[in-house]
Amino acid sequence: RREGKEGAAAAAMAAAVGREEGEEDEQGRKKRLWPWLRLRLQ
Repeated sequence: RREGKEGAAAAAMAAAVGREEGEEDEQGRKKRLWPWLRLRLQ
């Protein structure tokens, strides 16, 4: 199980996305990140 590493990567991505689109809420960021993360982690 690599949850720790994946969780850190997800948090870093969410932070990067948050810097780009400051007004978007966290829920929207997660929705956009999940398909990307699933592709990367397959």
